[in-house]
Amino acid sequence: RFDENTPLEYLLPTTTGPGICTTSLVDFLVLTHNNFIEYCSGVIAKQEKSEAKQKRGVPITHIHKCHLLDYEQQLNPIILSHCHYSLTIGKGQDISYDLPALQKHFVDRFVHGKPSILLDIPHVVYKRDTYTSESFSAVRSKVQPQECLSEQVKQAILDDLNSVQKLTEALDTVDIVLGFLASGGGSANQSLDKYVRKTLKMKKPTSKKVLEQCKLGNILSLWETISVELSKQLTLGGQEPFEQIPKNYLQELTNEQQRELNEALRFFELSQLLGFLYEFIEIHFRHSLHLYHNANWRLIEDGVLETVSFGDPKMLEKVKETLPKDITLGQTVAMWKHIVQYQERLKKDGNFIERDTK
Repeated sequence: RFDENTPLEYLLPTTTGPGICTTSLVDFLVLTHNNFIEYCSGVIAKQEKSEAKQKRGVPITHIHKCHLLDYEQQLNPIILSHCHYSLTIGKGQDISYDLPALQKHFVDRFVHGKPSILLDIPHVVYKRDTYTSESFSAVRSKVQPQECLSEQVKQAILDDLNSVQKLTEALDTVDIVLGFLASGGGSANQSLDKYVRKTLKMKKPTSKKVLEQCKLGNILSLWETISVELSKQLTLGGQEPFEQIPKNYLQELTNEQQRELNEALRFFELSQLLGFLYEFIEIHFRHSLHLYHNANWRLIEDGVLETVSFGDPKMLEKVKETLPKDITLGQTVAMWKHIVQYQERLKKDGNFIERDTK
């Protein structure tokens, strides 16, 4: 049942999640319409001893509220117009219907000339649903080579994007660029500023300073830099940085795991580790819950991290050697949040120094 408290996502047609309710309803209505028109056309052709004509198709996007039938306003008046009343002594009122005339009226009004509907429902795709390993692999293969931004450039970018709003606007621009590069490719040496303004013709995409410091060959590094920082800000603000992850994959770390993790983090460059884990959660894990169906699988001991190819192989080896071995898949998000909080505490205490541990 829908009411004013029903989330909007139930009304937006999607292929998964709550929006599939709307998709299924529209699919049912279109199928019912097409079957009815096809059946009636066959019956009429048989009665008239002629071949049923192929009905033209109309895109579903051309169907509006005015095309729907209203029983009270449209059907009931027609039925009543072919209803005959008579009074018989001793029997009262007798009601009869002129069914042949009623059928002809219905056919002329609602069947003749009516097209079938082409079932091509435009689906809503949420921004984060475009973050897939396939799309990122396409960018890596079509825009070569992909290079990491220097720490100095990353810091300059983050200093310029110093609010959640600016980070979100910049990420929107990067998402659009990634979509075009995944399908059409581009030159890794081309300026991101030139590509956005000249090729995509975006008038006010995001900070000009950010665009001028990057090339298309830095686009994945730029995406990671902005995405991780935005998710860190959301985490520190008490908000959920990862969307649509089931509750059984949001398990907390035990006190002992937190202690062991704190010991291990002393050997990492935290920004690189956060980027590594973020890519796993956002690009691979969140889109493949059907593969990672057991939240109790251990990231390291059960080899979960080795099931996908991503990130720096050296970082993967260091993670396998250093992080607590008993942290499970269901605790991965909690571990990422813990590292964010740990890094923030170091900054406040004045002990945070980014080191090159390569």
